[in-house]
Amino acid sequence: MKAVTMQRRPRNSIEQRKADVRKYSKTAAVGVIGGGGIALIGLLAGASSLIVIGLVLAIALGGFGVAKVRSITNYRDPQA
Repeated sequence: MKAVTMQRRPRNSIEQRKADVRKYSKTAAVGVIGGGGIALIGLLAGASSLIVIGLVLAIALGGFGVAKVRSITNYRDPQA
């Protein structure tokens, strides 16, 4: 008898990859928005160090997320 849970669990590899793409794209979006927000606060406050930190964070987190999503979407299932 299977245990019934309320958690959505991927049943196959395609569903797992879809869930991973959603997770990494959300992470990238939050990182870019957060870094851009920090840069904007630095711009308004006149603090050049905050601008640089915000832009570096936005580029790094966005780039990481894009790279992960790209590697997942370019994955090819092995042929049987």
